[in-house]
Amino acid sequence: MSLPTVLKIGGSMLSQVDWPSRLDLWLQKQPAGLYFTIVGGGQAIDAMRDLDAVHSLDQAAMHWRCIDLLGATFEIAAELLERVLPNLKTVRTSASFRSIASSGNYQTPERAELVLVNVPAFYNIESYPHAPGTMLGREILLPEIGWQTTSDTLAMYLASLIQSNRCVLFKSCSVESYATLEDAVAAGVADSQVLQYAALGIRCELITL
Repeated sequence: MSLPTVLKIGGSMLSQVDWPSRLDLWLQKQPAGLYFTIVGGGQAIDAMRDLDAVHSLDQAAMHWRCIDLLGATFEIAAELLERVLPNLKTVRTSASFRSIASSGNYQTPERAELVLVNVPAFYNIESYPHAPGTMLGREILLPEIGWQTTSDTLAMYLASLIQSNRCVLFKSCSVESYATLEDAVAAGVADSQVLQYAALGIRCELITL
């Protein structure tokens, strides 16, 4: 048995034609294990930010609307990934996530195996902040106000829920010039909240896929 790894695919990568193939190639080089993967919102979330800038909409309501939109980018990613990974495993609902997270016993597959997770399956207005599987001492409340909670933070939050100690954030920009996670945060390449989870022992890596 080995601890799973959490991956985050930036929403801006969805418009790149070959990202599923590149992710598959990356996985083939990784140690055997489960790789729980979420997808960001990309241009869909940018459109919501634009609407908020024009109309000064309710911040908490906009936060959860954006979370709902991540369900749409999840479905798009699933459709695209199934073209290169026909046996792709998905976690679509809260019930299916609870069945995985409740035991904490993750059987190691023979190779690196991707599990695509719908963000609303583990983070939604009905269950948060008392999400099933939360470990005492590792939960950090995620802000609903001010666009502070990005998919970077949601990936680290997922890692805390499933007892993972490694989170990989795939970025469409070059990250080689950032020597530390703090440098990337200072440059705005990663969400500042990831540092709080890193302090709890979750290793965060930034990779250009």
